[in-house]
Amino acid sequence: PPLTATAAYRQLRRRLGRSGAPVPDSVPPLRLRREAETRYPAAATPMARVIDFYLRESFGGEPLRDDEREELKEALTEAQRGLRVKQRAG
Repeated sequence: PPLTATAAYRQLRRRLGRSGAPVPDSVPPLRLRREAETRYPAAATPMARVIDFYLRESFGGEPLRDDEREELKEALTEAQRGLRVKQRAG
């Protein structure tokens, strides 16, 4: 099945937990985005993109187009790569 923004967002949260920064379920997406800008600068922009897609899909009721799904996949990959950079540096 195609990647959904919800699945990508959940993967991102799990990846943060494995990198040593667990994200409690109570942390809202926009707060997570703000914290990413400070704690994970290499991942901040792609994380923000994943979160934006998630908010739009989950709360705005707007399904992603095929080209946006590809962009989502790329943003998730880039965010995960940025988290590895932070983990090695830290």
